[in-house]
Amino acid sequence: METPPDRPDLALELKGVGVTYEGGFRALEPLDLEVPRGQVIVLLGRSGAGKSTLLRTMNMLVPPTTGTVISSDFGPLSGSEVIANHRRNTGMVFQQHQLVGRLTALRNVIMGRLSRYGNIRSLFPLPMEDRRLAVECKRLTRSIYPFAG
Repeated sequence: METPPDRPDLALELKGVGVTYEGGFRALEPLDLEVPRGQVIVLLGRSGAGKSTLLRTMNMLVPPTTGTVISSDFGPLSGSEVIANHRRNTGMVFQQHQLVGRLTALRNVIMGRLSRYGNIRSLFPLPMEDRRLAVECKRLTRSIYPFAG
């Protein structure tokens, strides 16, 4: 693993990141982006602009065809172990079909923490620290979006 960049103010940095699918369809024009640590950012754009592709690329669910995604915690995101560690520290809720309808929004968010625990441990309630983290995220969201669930 490479040494993380000397930018403690950043959570994530994208350098020249772009995505082109087979057949030449360019889903994401190459771009540079700095995501400050502790900040809430908004991606706003029309349908098909590449917002979901960008988010998926930031989490390496869609690998960039150009450029590099750099985590301040793990350095450049390459190699399965580095990517797995990055994903454990990255929250992502998909737009459709991945939420459990009978669970509250808070419980759905907490489910994202299950990857930190083994199969048997995941059968029991998650530690209080995980619940505190989810409540804090919900509080921050409500302060920005007062009508959020």
